[in-house]
Amino acid sequence: MSASGDDSSIDGLSNGFDTMRLQCRISSGVSDEVDVFVMSESGKPVYCYSRREDSITLMGVCVALIHVVDSVHSDTVRHIQTTSGLRITFSHKPPLIICLVFRVNSGVDSSILVNQVNAQIVSILTAKTLKSVFEQRQTFDLKRLLSGSEKLIDTLIDVILNPIDANKCDQQMAKSHKKANQVNAYLTSSTTTFRTIGTQSVVNNRNHISGRVYIPIRLMSTSLRESVYNIITSCASSAPNVVFSLLFSVDKKFKDENNCNNNEIQLILVCNHNSKARINALDIQLIYSLVIASESQLSSVESFWLPICLPRFDSNNFLHTHISYLSDEYCLALLTTDREDFHKCQLMKDSVIDRLAKVHLQPSRSSLADLALPQIQYLWYQSVRQSVLWRQSTVADFSPLNHYITNRMLKSNLKTFWLRSETDGLLLGWHLTTFQLYVQFDVTITQLQ
Repeated sequence: MSASGDDSSIDGLSNGFDTMRLQCRISSGVSDEVDVFVMSESGKPVYCYSRREDSITLMGVCVALIHVVDSVHSDTVRHIQTTSGLRITFSHKPPLIICLVFRVNSGVDSSILVNQVNAQIVSILTAKTLKSVFEQRQTFDLKRLLSGSEKLIDTLIDVILNPIDANKCDQQMAKSHKKANQVNAYLTSSTTTFRTIGTQSVVNNRNHISGRVYIPIRLMSTSLRESVYNIITSCASSAPNVVFSLLFSVDKKFKDENNCNNNEIQLILVCNHNSKARINALDIQLIYSLVIASESQLSSVESFWLPICLPRFDSNNFLHTHISYLSDEYCLALLTTDREDFHKCQLMKDSVIDRLAKVHLQPSRSSLADLALPQIQYLWYQSVRQSVLWRQSTVADFSPLNHYITNRMLKSNLKTFWLRSETDGLLLGWHLTTFQLYVQFDVTITQLQ
């Protein structure tokens, strides 16, 4: 393997690429290689996400490490990295401690994972309740209070760890002799900060490109999306306390036949019904995960009604969520400030169903074939608010080395980065002030071409 970049020397990297690529391959099933442990400051276990048989023992080791460093060295342990490429991070989110175990170069963003797991716990309890129970008793057993919510946190972690699952779905569709999806689009929220010095784009080294969430969105024409938006906003008059509504597409057949996770539900649009209210993409991901986690209940009931706290909107109070299937293809989530609004939300849902029945929500099509460049296997575009992944190969995997390139470039001042892999072909990273572009070429392509 080899790599090159402008404005900087990449000499000496080649020797480490084979080991790094092996670690990436091992971590290609990311959710199987990540452990998440949540514990209280007193060391009591709160939540565990792990495929390990010795997860309880490992959680105890993490607690012991924290207390040893604190009592013996009067310091705080931040992270531990082993020679085999395993990284253990410790994040203090009072009154909780969140520990992650994952492999380096796996594309896992510890900051997003920690913040979203903490936000999910807050969304179940509110920050006010979380703080209050530990103020009353430091050894409070929070695990009991969260009982029954484990699936919701599990789902969120799965969504975060497998945001772009192109390989799995492409391979399964190829086996079923179906045409691959040509494009995946995502609503994102980037924590990366850009500033411009002269003509050069400089990135804050404390953040990186993977410091963002990904919510799959359904591609459709702007005019059609505006028509749907107008229908939902006009129906909101029957429920004046509804502040947000989110419409999702649900492709059940796609899931049943191909068993592809996180791709069967896509966001169509978000409506803000209060001019003073704004919903953050990080909170949208919590709702998206809730819809996925509630799928079995939604298939057996007409609608779902439960409280949810959106930490970036109001971390101390609940909104009340009405979730229902409009048909086999669409799911509507309504968030209201009034806990007595269930009937009004039902009326709004019925009105939306009647009016949407007259609109054919045809998804738009996009293909790399339009570029007439068969050498390009994957094209990944990212801006601050959007991420789009085009693909035209069901044979070649989306290389995990793309994650290495993103992190490598954003921790330096590189504007372009070329990397050749014997197995993954030629990869290109290109950064400008307003977007990043990553391209994976066929193995037969050279940089000169």
